[in-house]
Amino acid sequence: MPQDALLTLADIACLSFIAFLFAQAVTHKLTDFNRFSGYVADYGLLPESLVKPASVMLIAAESATICLLVFPASKALGATLACFLLLTYSVGIGVNLMRGRTQIECGCGGARQFLSGGLLFRNAALVLIAGVPAVSRGLPPFPQTLELLAGIAAGLSLWIAYNLIDLLLAAAGHIRVTARKV
Repeated sequence: MPQDALLTLADIACLSFIAFLFAQAVTHKLTDFNRFSGYVADYGLLPESLVKPASVMLIAAESATICLLVFPASKALGATLACFLLLTYSVGIGVNLMRGRTQIECGCGGARQFLSGGLLFRNAALVLIAGVPAVSRGLPPFPQTLELLAGIAAGLSLWIAYNLIDLLLAAAGHIRVTARKV
């Protein structure tokens, strides 16, 4: 496979993965908005009066990210916005870890997890993945159908693997919390 085709495949796979990830997160947040805004409040970074508006803005920004990722002309902007959101979430996690507040549910949209250094590592890996389409030279104007399908399938596979790993990390976190209580 030529190098250009591999780069195109990597670009589409990363775009697809990040789009699936943010679609999952938006769905989670919209499905139970009150619970999500409760997670935002639990972080203790905003006055109560700003929690709901900030929650709406986060959902809007994640939705915009998905829309921007879909179109080749705006995919770099969408990937950059994804990186910005992930880094913003990492700051919130980091601040609370420094405060010793680990019994907060992350509210990330996947398996239920409490704040930990592992979430910072995970977000760093996600920023790297989102960074690929943010800095790549761009997709061909019309990728071949096979390239497009292979890239989307690879992104979907990454997303499934990510969710499986997320479930394992969540289970490990719950085991640690339960062991501390015993």
